[in-house]
Amino acid sequence: MVWFGVLHTQALLCFKNRWHTLMSLFLSIVKPYRAQRLLQIRKRVGDELALNALLGIYQLYAPYLVPITIKTRRRKLFNNFEKTLAANIAKVQKLQSAATPSLMVTGYYPTMGPPETKRMRKELDELFPQQLVNLRHQKNSFMTPLTTFSELADNVDVVEFPNQMATILQYPVMQQLLVITADPAAPIRLTNWLQGFLLTKVIETRSNTVVPWIKKLLQNLVSLSHMLLEPIPIVELFIADYLQSWDGCAYQKEILQLVSCSLHLQDYDDLRNDFLDPLKKLIFISNSTEFKFTVLQSFTELLRHFVVIEWPRFHRYLQQGDEFDSVFMVEYPDGLNPKNVILGFISYVDDMLIHCLQDTQDDPFIQAVAGDFHCLVATLPCEYGVPVFVLPRAEFYFRNLFSLNGMAIVLACNHLLNFKRSLDVARQWPVVDRVSTGVVKQFNCVVLDFCNALWRCLVFTKERQSTYDSLGFPFSREYLTETCKIKDPLERLHITQHTALLGYVNNFLSKIQQGSKQIHPALITHQGEIKQAYFDYLVLNHMDGIVNFISTFTAARTL
Repeated sequence: MVWFGVLHTQALLCFKNRWHTLMSLFLSIVKPYRAQRLLQIRKRVGDELALNALLGIYQLYAPYLVPITIKTRRRKLFNNFEKTLAANIAKVQKLQSAATPSLMVTGYYPTMGPPETKRMRKELDELFPQQLVNLRHQKNSFMTPLTTFSELADNVDVVEFPNQMATILQYPVMQQLLVITADPAAPIRLTNWLQGFLLTKVIETRSNTVVPWIKKLLQNLVSLSHMLLEPIPIVELFIADYLQSWDGCAYQKEILQLVSCSLHLQDYDDLRNDFLDPLKKLIFISNSTEFKFTVLQSFTELLRHFVVIEWPRFHRYLQQGDEFDSVFMVEYPDGLNPKNVILGFISYVDDMLIHCLQDTQDDPFIQAVAGDFHCLVATLPCEYGVPVFVLPRAEFYFRNLFSLNGMAIVLACNHLLNFKRSLDVARQWPVVDRVSTGVVKQFNCVVLDFCNALWRCLVFTKERQSTYDSLGFPFSREYLTETCKIKDPLERLHITQHTALLGYVNNFLSKIQQGSKQIHPALITHQGEIKQAYFDYLVLNHMDGIVNFISTFTAARTL
């Protein structure tokens, strides 16, 4: 028992003739600090056979503690071997194997088959536990891969992770095992491997060409993040470091996917400095509309990740405390207010969307991603239970209403409809989570402006203060008539005469007009049957957002 105290000290060098005894008997004393000390001794004394055998047993039962490759194709591992002592050890092993059921254990020699000679079999029987030797003699029972989840469920009590932990990135079944098992060492082993590759090799390997193994690794990390439904801390650290010098081209799809699914709720300042600002700089210097669209779309997915995954996960973390169950333990900052983080993120992205709309002159792709983002924001209370009520800047509504793209008008109408649904749901919430009066007034002004423009032909009158006046544009009827020389400006935004909808109106009228009888577009909404047919035609052409908006907010004047 004196050996227990010297297993990690310099004195262990004096017991070279007893290392095989330590290897065979004291498997329960495998500790991290002892393994580290043995590695230091091995680095100093060199490739000692007996020391390698002892480290091999450490690696067998705790592979994450011995991250080295040990040569194992040796017929004789020890120079000094006592037959009497070996016989006593064999007796102890026999009693132990009789009392312990056979387990599926990852073998010490992953590339060796059954021993070729009797002498080799005898040496292995003396040096290793009997159940491991029996396992080597069983055909197709050593390192059998699992291919389906049903196989994993049937063998969950006997299956183990491979020695190379990174292998699970290629096998979804092994990733499921990472979730359903309570082995605390598995996430640590995977984190250590990812730290060595992501923070050193991937970041240092920067070139204009795509390296296949890096691309494959990033794709596997995206799949792992989607499967775990929780952030991986080392991946998040890698993304923050990589974005600081990213050119926006290398592994663009994989990096943006990791951004949208691998971040956890954190202080807004950290989120902005580490992730948002580097991407914002790339958007400002890029002339590619496709790149701007891709980055903004990743922001939309990141917001969805926050409200779908991180919002409920953070509240479970607060409720369960130390009992919070997670594969990779992510610590949230003390005093974190997730609502403020989401509000800050929405405001940040809103400013970027307006900038991109101005820079690209209302490109349809940017209009689409802006509409998707704000429609998601409008549904946060009613769809996800997040008490966040935010309206975009007035310029968003102005640009969509005056756009030459009909789908931009549809997106703006859908946003207002979704926000109304959220307001209806919020009426049943506690007072602390309800929407403020100022937001409701702003919403009513926007709805009234859209009704006046698309239906009532009163958008530029002095009936009320317009929402658009805050932008500094002199939108008055006199200005448009006298200065801009626009005839009948009140009717130019009506759904039957809007520039973005004239194509639909023309196609509709060409189908219903018979012979020489002509119908002016302004008369469509004054005849019941033609009006209903026009609305049905708009719905058929995916313009149902406009029809639903008019039906909801001006029901008495429409259908």
